[in-house]
Amino acid sequence: MTPRATLAIAVYLHRLRGGIASMAAALGGVDVIVFTAGVGEHAAEIRDEVVAGLGFLADAPRVLTVHAREDLEIARQARALLTGG
Repeated sequence: MTPRATLAIAVYLHRLRGGIASMAAALGGVDVIVFTAGVGEHAAEIRDEVVAGLGFLADAPRVLTVHAREDLEIARQARALLTGG
């Protein structure tokens, strides 16, 4: 992996952890962290790194992955747009 790619992943992980941490603080904790789409379905290493950086959460939240079907939603919305309904 190139140094730029390594840096990009590090920045991504930092921002993702920060977003999850701020939401956890606002909610008073989290029960579950759900990953979907590309990271949820295909990037176990990224998911593991994110969760590893959230060890400060008192109760370790469960991690779930959800298979996203964006293609179906896009098709539904396109059909609604084309048919007016």
